[in-house]
Amino acid sequence: MSYHGFWVTAAGLVTFVVGLLAQAPAAWLDPAISHLSQGVVRLAGPSGTVWSGHGQLLLVPSRVLASEPLNGTAPPSEVRAQSQAAAVGSGQSDRLGDTAALVLVERIDWRLGLDFWPPRVSLRLISQQLAGPIAQTPVVFSAHEIVVPDGRLTLPWLDLSHAQGALALARAQFFSDIGWRNLGWSGRGLSSQAQITMHVKDLGVGLSAIRPLGSYRVLVSSGPPKGAGAGRYPMLAWQLSSLGDPVLHLSGSGQLGQSLRGRIEMACRRNCDFVIGLLSVMGKKNGEIYELVLGG
Repeated sequence: MSYHGFWVTAAGLVTFVVGLLAQAPAAWLDPAISHLSQGVVRLAGPSGTVWSGHGQLLLVPSRVLASEPLNGTAPPSEVRAQSQAAAVGSGQSDRLGDTAALVLVERIDWRLGLDFWPPRVSLRLISQQLAGPIAQTPVVFSAHEIVVPDGRLTLPWLDLSHAQGALALARAQFFSDIGWRNLGWSGRGLSSQAQITMHVKDLGVGLSAIRPLGSYRVLVSSGPPKGAGAGRYPMLAWQLSSLGDPVLHLSGSGQLGQSLRGRIEMACRRNCDFVIGLLSVMGKKNGEIYELVLGG
């Protein structure tokens, strides 16, 4: 092959690869999302390309706090919504193969952009369920860090009857929203000032006839390592507190890493005859309170 022929062939290959990447289908994102979330979150009904498209985000309850690792995922073609017109908050479930799933985000649009100098990728997310700076400002990926604008995501009614572990025992149902601040990653891991707040509203559980039991807040925060021997990544801590005047008062704290660890105190405020069975199953009686130890 002549020198001129080599460069013509190389240019053709580059053009082909660039064109292929430019038209990469949105369905390619589902295996990536599933892998990063260990199968907890999936992308259903994807349309468009990796660079610009839309779809639904689904929650797979059986993977929430699952102890076994994820071994592959269903093909993207099997990840589809039963109804693209399902209303947020309807509680409608979907299917991923033989696995029940719940709609987290009815529709999310994305736009990927590239900047060559400084080199970075911007990800614009659009959804009626998103609020705050995240609704107007893109997530930025660079060689040194990932920066996520502050924001809040409102979730529909969730039924975790198909979860595993403690969540399966509780068979929890609730409304929720998740907010975050100072969320970002660098070479040292998660930002030391990151905070994620989850509000659980109108909680109901399968072991109690009283519904709702109350509303609660879970705060997850990161901080600097405790010392040189603690590793170079920030430590995650969680706190659980009750909101308003719940039937079941909950408070607790602990650590979140490869496993969930900590201690929760539970106390009944009223209608206790209908709640005592739940407390007996979930915790160990200690005076007027029941204690639940996680990861210990």
